[in-house]
Amino acid sequence: MPFDALLLQIPEWLLILILILLFSGFSALGLLLVRKYIPHTVLKLHNDVAGFIFATLGVIYAVLLAFVVLVVWEQFNSAKEASEMEASYAFALYRDISMYPDSAAADVLRKEFREYVGSVVHSEYPSLAKLQIDTVTIVRFRELFYSFQRNLSPKTFQEVAGYGEIMKNLNLVAEKRALRMMGVKSSIPGPIWFTLLLGGFLTIGFTFLFGTENFKAQLIMSVSLSILIAMITFVMLELQYPYSGNLSIQPEGYKVILEWSPLKVSGDKTNTNPSVQH
Repeated sequence: MPFDALLLQIPEWLLILILILLFSGFSALGLLLVRKYIPHTVLKLHNDVAGFIFATLGVIYAVLLAFVVLVVWEQFNSAKEASEMEASYAFALYRDISMYPDSAAADVLRKEFREYVGSVVHSEYPSLAKLQIDTVTIVRFRELFYSFQRNLSPKTFQEVAGYGEIMKNLNLVAEKRALRMMGVKSSIPGPIWFTLLLGGFLTIGFTFLFGTENFKAQLIMSVSLSILIAMITFVMLELQYPYSGNLSIQPEGYKVILEWSPLKVSGDKTNTNPSVQH
């Protein structure tokens, strides 16, 4: 597992604290060291030049941060949309199976589909949180296609219409599922992370070159900037892996399927919610 993914296994509050201590510690320690060896009167002579360069550096770093945050946010939203659409089509598929005229075939398929849904909720998503692929759920989904082919033999007009809707939603589930799987390991490339971190430390370090008589005021300004950069870094860490971390996408739509059953299925004991009426 990549190092940045390992960081997401840390509790949210602790990760924020670590990042703040890292950046603010660098800010405070660096400023103390510079002031120890270079008097503020010397630094003050170059404030105009340092201010111009710092402004240019700040703009470049801000544009880079905005670009990366926007890309990561769009990737997260795309993954969330694909997951929600997948669950929506899965719910429609479950409903269509329940309404299929051949009740015997419907019972078999609904039971197998609920087993697949249970595998998605209890096995696949926990694996995705660890950036791992759950092969068991993949095999189960593949077997669903064969099961539909074996058990569905439409003869009447109603069965043909129901079969068409079932296969349509099954293919849509497969399409959105493929998009979800492709987004599991989407992350910020290493060179971009290196540039972001280097730019952050350079931006903080440049504040050491200003000379002010009030050291405490300069320290507060420098530490405040470092805390802001730490929080932006935390946001990028949380968003870059859509299915891992504290802000990870959860299978809420699939959980609804496990809690909802419009018709009683003989031998189907996967629904243990006593509040659900059959």
